[in-house]
Amino acid sequence: MGVSLIVQCQIIHTQTSTGKQANKGSSLILSGLPVFEMSRLRSQLGVLSGQVVLHATLAVDYTANDEEIERSFEMLGFSQEDIVNVFKIVASVLKLGNISFIPTNNIDGTEGCTISNDYELYEVCELVGSDHSTLQEAMRSRTLEDGSELILADLSASEATHARDSLCKALYSRLFTWLVNRINESIKAKRHGKRKVLGILDVYGFEMFERNGFEQFIINFCNEKLHQVVTESTLKEEQEEYAREGIEWTPIDFFSNSVVCDLIEKNHHGILSMLDEECLKSGFLSDEVFLSKLAQCCAGNSHCEVRHRGAGISDNNLPANCFRLKHYAGTVTYNVCGFVDKNNDILHRDLSQAMYRCRHPLLKVLFPEGNPKRSSLKRPATTGTQFKISISALVRNLSCKHQHYIRCIKPNELKQPRIFEMALVQHQVRYLGLLETVRIRRSGFCYRLQYQLFLSRYKMLSPRTWPTWHVAPVEGVSYLIRDLPIPSGEFSFGRTKLFVRSPRTVFELEEFRRVRLEDLAVLIQKLWRGYRQRKKFLLMKRSQTIIASAWRSWRAREEYRILKHRKQVEWAVGVIQRHYICWKVGLS
Repeated sequence: MGVSLIVQCQIIHTQTSTGKQANKGSSLILSGLPVFEMSRLRSQLGVLSGQVVLHATLAVDYTANDEEIERSFEMLGFSQEDIVNVFKIVASVLKLGNISFIPTNNIDGTEGCTISNDYELYEVCELVGSDHSTLQEAMRSRTLEDGSELILADLSASEATHARDSLCKALYSRLFTWLVNRINESIKAKRHGKRKVLGILDVYGFEMFERNGFEQFIINFCNEKLHQVVTESTLKEEQEEYAREGIEWTPIDFFSNSVVCDLIEKNHHGILSMLDEECLKSGFLSDEVFLSKLAQCCAGNSHCEVRHRGAGISDNNLPANCFRLKHYAGTVTYNVCGFVDKNNDILHRDLSQAMYRCRHPLLKVLFPEGNPKRSSLKRPATTGTQFKISISALVRNLSCKHQHYIRCIKPNELKQPRIFEMALVQHQVRYLGLLETVRIRRSGFCYRLQYQLFLSRYKMLSPRTWPTWHVAPVEGVSYLIRDLPIPSGEFSFGRTKLFVRSPRTVFELEEFRRVRLEDLAVLIQKLWRGYRQRKKFLLMKRSQTIIASAWRSWRAREEYRILKHRKQVEWAVGVIQRHYICWKVGLS
C-alpha cells in the first residue's frame, strides 16, 4: 500500500464537504479503544465545537465497533499499547481542531493572540503527554533566526490558526503513513525468486463544488495527470505504435489534456511554480499578487481565465479573485483565497520540537525533525511541490506496469438506483474519451506480439515450425498462419510485431493451442509410459537372465557333485569287491 498527499489536504475541511459522515467516521475511529480508555476519551470529546462534532448526535453501536476494530488491529499484529497510542493521537487531532484564538495587541504594537478555550489545550496535553506551557508557547509564537540571534515572535490569531491546522494535518498524515508502513510490514510476503506485483489504484473523483479552493485544485490536478496517463496509453501510444510498425491506419483525433497539465505543473510558468514563487518571497504574502501574475502568464490561454481587481475579462460571470480552468471533465472556477497559505503549509520548528518532547511514544517517531540534535534550517518543500513529486512518482510507477482500466460511470447525481440521467452519462462518456477508445479498439488491433514471442507461444500449431525453427521468426510466423484455419485478414504484419485484429481470433488461437497442448501432453504421457515400461521390461529381462544363469550354474554344480559321488561309490565298490574276492580265494 502507498500513501498520497491528497488525504491531508482535506483533513481540516472535512465537515464542509461531507457533513455528518465525517462525524460518524470520527466516532467509529475512536470507538476502537478499550472500554476504560474509550469512556475517558468520550467524556473529553463529548461536546465539540468548530470543525468536528463527535458521536453526540449519532446512534452508533459502539460495543460492536469496539470489538471489531480492536480485533482487526490485533490481527495485524498491533499490541494493546499501540492501539491506545494510535487513538490518542486521533483524539488529539479532533481536540486541536476545537482550539480557537483571540487577537490581542502587544505593547510594542505588534499583533498577538491568546487561546480562548484553554481547557481544550489541557486535554490535548493530557492525550499526548506534553507540558501545557511548552505546547501553548509553540502554538502562540515561533522562533525566528536573525543570523546567530534567535528572536521569539508572537503569532497573530490567523497565523496561529494556520499553525494549528498545519499541526493537525501533520499529525493525521504522519500517523496514517505510519499505520500503512506497519500494515505493510505485517502482511509482507517472503520473496522467493522473481516477484510479480498486482496493484490497485483508487483515487478521488473529480471535484466541482460551489466554492472550490486549493484542495479541489490539487485533487483535480491529480485526476488530470491520471487522465493524461490513461489517454496516452489507450489512444496516443496505440496510434503511434501503428505508425511506428508501418500498419495501415486512419488516425483518430482525440482531445489531449497535456496543455492543461503543462499549464498547472510546467516549471517557471506553471500555476504551481508561480504559487511556489509567491510563497518563497519574504515579507507579506498575498493571494492577489499570485492572481495578478497568473493573469499575466495566462493571457490569451484558452484553457484559463483569470479575474482580479483591475483586470477585465469577457465573462462577467467569473467572480472576483477567481480563475477558471477548463479541465477534461469540465470547467471549474477556483477562488484563490487561502491558496498561498495552504501551499506554504510549513510546520513551525517550535511545534515539531514540542511534539518531539511529548511523552507519547509515537510522536518521537512521527516528528524526527523535532530532535534538537537533528534540527535543520533548510526550508521544507511547499505542498504543491510535494504533491508534484508524489504524482510524478506515481505516474512513473504506472508507466512501467501493464495497466488495466475500470471506467466508472455515474448514472445520476442523486446516487439512487433505477435513475438514469442521459445528459450526465453522455457528458462522462465524452470527457473520458470512451467513444475514441471504442473506435480505436473496433477498427484497430486488440492483440500484438513480437514475432519471436508469437512463434514461441504458437509454434506447436504447425508441423513446419514444431518443434524448432532456425530461420527468421517472421518466416516461421507466416508459415504458421498459413497452416491455421483462420482468415489471413485477421492478421497484420508490422516491422517487429504481428497484430491480431479481433479478440475472437485470439480466443481461437488459445483454443487451438490448448487442444494441441493436450495432444502433446498425451504424446509425452505415451512416450513416458513406453519408456517406463521398456525400462521395467529390460530390468525384468536382466533379472531373469541373472536368475537363469545362477540356476544353471547351480544345476551344473549339483550334477557334477552327483556324478562325482557316483564315481566315488563305484570306485569304493570295486575296491571292496576286489578285496572280498582275494579273501575268499585265500580261504579256499
